[in-house]
Amino acid sequence: MAVQTYTVGSNDILHSIAIDFVKRPFTSPVHVVQFDNTLPIIEVELFENNEHYVIPNDVDIWVRWSNGQVYKQVLGCSSDRKKVYFSIDQNMVEKYGDAYAIIEVVKDDGQGTTKKVAGSSPLLFQVDKNPIQIRDLSTYAASASQPSYNYIIVTEEELNDIIDNRIRQILNQNGN
Repeated sequence: MAVQTYTVGSNDILHSIAIDFVKRPFTSPVHVVQFDNTLPIIEVELFENNEHYVIPNDVDIWVRWSNGQVYKQVLGCSSDRKKVYFSIDQNMVEKYGDAYAIIEVVKDDGQGTTKKVAGSSPLLFQVDKNPIQIRDLSTYAASASQPSYNYIIVTEEELNDIIDNRIRQILNQNGN
């Protein structure tokens, strides 16, 4: 299935970057946030040896993500066929830290047995840590479904300090 034209939505958050299939220039990292899902759209301008690469009509374009869990087709290309678009999904940004992706041009041999593949220079993504982790959300969701109680989440060290301070208060009140 050849790459179709894609139009970026008005609510999409667009990150633009360029790659080259021959040269390996240093590119600035793309910043996304851990647990982002489908709103961030990556626009990748394609080059071959510093010249615009125009996507042939008979190829597919895929994204391969460094965590090994994501290998998917792009959403589509620009009308001039010089840019491709793909979305960031939760499988790509489940873990924070540096991640890499490449764009692959895939051409079928016409008989369905062999695929020719060309990979791009790597795209660097810096996945920023989300300050609210999934475990925090599940704790909140569990408490929200319970009767109205106030919950305080503290570490064991903080809890020990609270207990020690309360014991001192009680002893001081009793004159000890």
